[in-house]
Amino acid sequence: MPNSFIVVVIVILFYLLGKAADLITGSVKEASGSHGARVFIFGILLGLFTSLPELVVAINAFIDGVPLLSIGNLLGGIVVLFGLVLGTSVFLGGGRDGVSMDIDTGSMLAAFAYMVLPLLLSLDGVFDISDGFILLVSYLTLLSYLYRRHRKEAVGTTVLTGKAARNYFLAIIGTIAVIILADAIVRLIIILISNYRLSQFVTGLIILSLGTNLPELTIALKSSIGGAGELSLGGITGSALANVLIIGLFSSIRSINVNLDTSYYLLIITMLIMFATIMLFRKQGKCLSRYQGAVIVLLYAIFFASQTAMLIRG
Repeated sequence: MPNSFIVVVIVILFYLLGKAADLITGSVKEASGSHGARVFIFGILLGLFTSLPELVVAINAFIDGVPLLSIGNLLGGIVVLFGLVLGTSVFLGGGRDGVSMDIDTGSMLAAFAYMVLPLLLSLDGVFDISDGFILLVSYLTLLSYLYRRHRKEAVGTTVLTGKAARNYFLAIIGTIAVIILADAIVRLIIILISNYRLSQFVTGLIILSLGTNLPELTIALKSSIGGAGELSLGGITGSALANVLIIGLFSSIRSINVNLDTSYYLLIITMLIMFATIMLFRKQGKCLSRYQGAVIVLLYAIFFASQTAMLIRG
């Protein structure tokens, strides 16, 4: 099978994966509308569903013996979320008043600290079982903290109507489609890695992470343009937290060796700079402007270009 044909098929499958995940998140969002869990907290929960592609890709990558492909996808996904997705949604949806980022500093710092945690734990070159346990416990602790900080937003009761049941059924159909599509994508990427002798980690970091975050990009753009900036930020944050959770789940089952090379250290530096920049913008005001969105996208573009150059040389 020609490599060019494989690339075309992967692009098509990524598009279909985004549509399938969009079906899941749209259905769950509509069915859960009566729950009263709104704004940032609802976005966190929605982020769990948008991370289904990453979860399924991780499962298939571990089964196929290429765990670093998944680790690169999960960690690279965080940079995609807070660089490309957040930056693009702010730039396109900012308008005159900017996109709301009315989230307390404590919540953002706690979330960013959890996202950096796996990078610190892996500095010994491995995600072992104890690291996985730390990530799992930290995730539950963080969710509890975020709920306490935002629980005043959660009001109302849940009523399962026929429309809600239909939406949950569509979510199940979407989940099945995600599983099938993600499996096909991983298998085709494994063929490309074999043909071109590409790095598993860097391939997941810059290529696979873009495709599996199509749902988040779609939701963030719709939310920001529609004036629901907190939902956009909540969904992005929820997806990023879920990525770290997935690393914790799999490393608690089996240790995963990590190559501490230039690419990995560049990832660490980029995440720290990106998080510091976002917090600086947050300190300047509760709304992110188009200019600030452009700066965030630029940081991602520099990261992407640097990693791509290393992949080509490599």
